[in-house]
Amino acid sequence: MSSNLPILLGSVVLRSLLVTKTVILVAETLALLLHRLNVAVTTLELLPETTDLTRVASICQTSAVLATLDRRVALERLVLLLQTQNIEDHGVCAVEDQREEQGEAAKVHVALTIELACLDFHTLGATESCSGAVKQSVYHEY
Repeated sequence: MSSNLPILLGSVVLRSLLVTKTVILVAETLALLLHRLNVAVTTLELLPETTDLTRVASICQTSAVLATLDRRVALERLVLLLQTQNIEDHGVCAVEDQREEQGEAAKVHVALTIELACLDFHTLGATESCSGAVKQSVYHEY
């Protein structure tokens, strides 16, 4: 039996080594599974934060669109304001032109009235120098 003892001890040692390596392999497999589970849980925990980041990105994009629209509206308001001032300036010019035309029409009316009066003076025998003096005094008043 002593000759079989080293073979028996070698097979026992070999079996214990195989059992030990199997236990280590199972432990490492469990460690890898736990690591993967940890990664999955962390990913699930980060998922709400990802949706929050998506919302933030959406809000930023919406803000950029609104800022662009706000600039466009401000620019359109400015254009409308300038057009309104231009219309008002045209209105003021039209009123000033109308006043000038009315003033010129009044001068012509006065001049025609004087001419008519001078014609009446001529028919009554008044001199032409008299009508010239009357015309000059009327023109200086206006």
